[in-house]
Amino acid sequence: MTQEQLPWGELCEFFETSLDGSEVRRLEPLGEKTTYRSGGACDIFIEVGSENDLQVIANRILGLDIPVAVLGNGSNLLVSDTGFTGLVLRLGPEFKSLLIEKEIVIAGAAAILPVVARKTVAAGLTGFEWAVGVPGSMGGAVRMNAGGHGSDMSKSVLRVEGVDLETGGRFSLSLD
Repeated sequence: MTQEQLPWGELCEFFETSLDGSEVRRLEPLGEKTTYRSGGACDIFIEVGSENDLQVIANRILGLDIPVAVLGNGSNLLVSDTGFTGLVLRLGPEFKSLLIEKEIVIAGAAAILPVVARKTVAAGLTGFEWAVGVPGSMGGAVRMNAGGHGSDMSKSVLRVEGVDLETGGRFSLSLD
């Protein structure tokens, strides 16, 4: 099935009825969600409310030939004025979690880098101060190995866990 033949309305209806804590919107403008404030709409936009909903989404799109983009904080993202043909996911508040236990920091993919940096410093930790001026979310920073001031995410992260949207499976990558 080509992208033009995809039943976007049916897919949107499935998500609206199957997801518990997520917001689903059709033809959602993306420009307002980026720091550049420009760009067109996507076919389906989902603000993912829980890990369970993320798993439902991953299972439903398995085998479909549709582009999927995960939108973080929208920094350094330029969206075409013609929009994005596909599904855009943005992780909601549940994914902004931050837990600091002694020298270990557990941060959700939607946690904002400068917030994590300031809170780790306030907890007496060092090594992540470089991120205080870097816009974006943890997930995006890990994905692109964001860095600055002589350090980067590869020097700061021990393990990453998530859902593979291509296979529907969960993964855990240790970087130590």
